[in-house]
Amino acid sequence: MGEYTGSGYETSQPVYHEAASKLRAYIERSDLKPGDFLPSERKLSEAFNISRHTLREAIKVLQEKGILASKRGSGNYIASTSPASLKQQLLDCVQTERDQLADIFQFREMLEPQIAAEAARNATADNIKELASLIELQADCETDKRHREIDDRFHLELAVATGNQILATMVINLRNAIAPSRSEHLLVAKRREISLQGHKDIFDAIKTGNPVAAAEAMNQHLQDIKENVFGSAAP
Repeated sequence: MGEYTGSGYETSQPVYHEAASKLRAYIERSDLKPGDFLPSERKLSEAFNISRHTLREAIKVLQEKGILASKRGSGNYIASTSPASLKQQLLDCVQTERDQLADIFQFREMLEPQIAAEAARNATADNIKELASLIELQADCETDKRHREIDDRFHLELAVATGNQILATMVINLRNAIAPSRSEHLLVAKRREISLQGHKDIFDAIKTGNPVAAAEAMNQHLQDIKENVFGSAAP
């Protein structure tokens, strides 16, 4: 189930889907054409700040979509049959990512306001202390990776604060499914500000033991993040 840290659990999360999104975006930015080769795995892994293993898993994702192929001794190249085909394949990837994110946000909207309300009813002094500490860490963090880790821990701590062990375990087991909505490539300065303010509002409601305000703050938090991710076209 993971290693217990603080009053929550810490589990590893596969990051290759996020890496695949970064690789897809790189192909778009670089204006690569069918037959063009990607930089070496070493250069890409350094550029994306990921391991070569994670990069290879990301490459497999794009190979399965017909965007990339590999040639022994030469590396990975654009496998699409034409520029138009490549463009459509990349657009399909973007739409798939958007559809997945929409489903994740819908799921979170059904679950997390209730978690916040239960946390407001049942949080212990230790839970309150841990949540306050995470908000301080989030305010001071300087990297997107660190921000994502703290964001994840904050929402997990809310589940722990409900006092319901089954609920907390369920949230732990769902972390990989929810992870794309917290991906580093979605983090921009504005989202980090929105996230921090949302967490502060949720914390204030939980600290004062107000379940209704906690649920409302969580719902607003999710709406603000969703709007930041999707823009005016938010589902």
